[in-house]
Amino acid sequence: MEVMKNVEKIIPAEMKINCKGKWFDLIVVNIVALFCVMLGFFTPFLSLAFAFLVFAYVQIGVYGFALESTRLNQPNFESIFFHPKYFLKIVCMKLVVMAGIMLWGLLLIVPGIIYALNCAFAGFIFFDEKDLSIRQILAKSKALTFGKRFEIFLIVMAMIAIVCLAASFGVGIYFLLSIWLKVPWFVTMILIMIPTIVVFVTVALPIFEFELAAAYERAKQQDEIAKNPKSNVKTKNATKKVSKSK
Repeated sequence: MEVMKNVEKIIPAEMKINCKGKWFDLIVVNIVALFCVMLGFFTPFLSLAFAFLVFAYVQIGVYGFALESTRLNQPNFESIFFHPKYFLKIVCMKLVVMAGIMLWGLLLIVPGIIYALNCAFAGFIFFDEKDLSIRQILAKSKALTFGKRFEIFLIVMAMIAIVCLAASFGVGIYFLLSIWLKVPWFVTMILIMIPTIVVFVTVALPIFEFELAAAYERAKQQDEIAKNPKSNVKTKNATKKVSKSK
């Protein structure tokens, strides 16, 4: 318990300071990634499949950008595009995760949600340890998410709540206009979609990625300290330095 408290004291304080400065950068990265995915929908054949392949490929890079930002590093925008030799492995890992969620979801909704939460750190683990097999990545993600599933669930629900709030804002505008005007259906869709997309890209998605990266980093630090108790001494010294700097 003392180790966990020390980790909680050190990591979040540094992450919050750095994430504020990287917020705009992550928004730009997300816009680039979403633009690449949207291009996939305009391909002549198998547009949905191609968009999925692009999404699976760039998502790891976006997660890595958020993770490097939380570590006080200076990630490059080019880092969202991995070396092509990892493309097949990334897509296979995404397919395995989606197949697992669907199979467990067929039994009951709850097992599917739990499996999805177990795989929440898979993208970050792939970014850190590209040489691991897909089975090893998923097994490590399951181990790191143990005891943090509820926290991850809250992060996901927070993102959904923010998006729904933005959508309700557009619905409110529609009802106000409909009192005096007859609003066409396409204008209604625009009023709902514009605030939803803007808030999703600029607020909900960055919060989700930064918070998930922070949760992964805390879980990884706790796991390393649990395996190597001697590192607890370094943690205590770092905690003292942080407290003195305040």
